[in-house]
Amino acid sequence: MAEPPPPSNRFHSVTIRFRDDACPAVQALAKTKFLAKEAPRLPLDECTVPNCRCQYKHYDDRRDGEDRRDGHASAHREGEQRRHAREDRRQSNL
Repeated sequence: MAEPPPPSNRFHSVTIRFRDDACPAVQALAKTKFLAKEAPRLPLDECTVPNCRCQYKHYDDRRDGEDRRDGHASAHREGEQRRHAREDRRQSNL
């Protein structure tokens, strides 16, 4: 049985690559991205293909290239932006 490799970083992730003749159990996981340490072993216990050829595809991060801090996220928020209104906004808390 193939085990997922040890993660190179905390968010190292994998998907399962398979061929057209793969078992239904692995096809059901087609778009699932797992943290490497949580990925199921291959072949899956439910695998019905005698010579399973499924493999892991590796990613450095489980996120899909979406960066929450890219600067565009705050542009979509409505309302007054107070970050630049005062030198030190905490002074109003005194």
